[in-house]
Amino acid sequence: MRFILTAVCAFALSGCAALDQYSARRSAEYARARHAEHAEVEHHALRDGTTIRRIDACREERCIGHGRICTMNILDADGDGSAAASCGGEDCRDDDPTVSPNMSEIRDGIDNDCDGMVDETCAPGESLHL
Repeated sequence: MRFILTAVCAFALSGCAALDQYSARRSAEYARARHAEHAEVEHHALRDGTTIRRIDACREERCIGHGRICTMNILDADGDGSAAASCGGEDCRDDDPTVSPNMSEIRDGIDNDCDGMVDETCAPGESLHL
């Protein structure tokens, strides 16, 4: 009788352990599949072996040499050299390439240099930073 109980207990414990391992493996496979599915939507391969993968609204991963060297970049949507303030950059309007902390203030009713002031001390049509 003792042998039967020992065998049942051993089988039950190993069965639970096997079930836990199976569940963990399936969860990991599901996570990898979801990540790959998302990456395919936001993944671009260029001819020179460079790949660009969009991580989220603010970041992209750029890999060269077929993945040998990868860098994480903050996105600059308007290409003016400064990332959006919402992504940790200083660009107060990342949808307008004429507005950036790198730009000169001009009298146009817009805060061109992202300093929080509009048209400060500019004469009409005059650039503040010469």
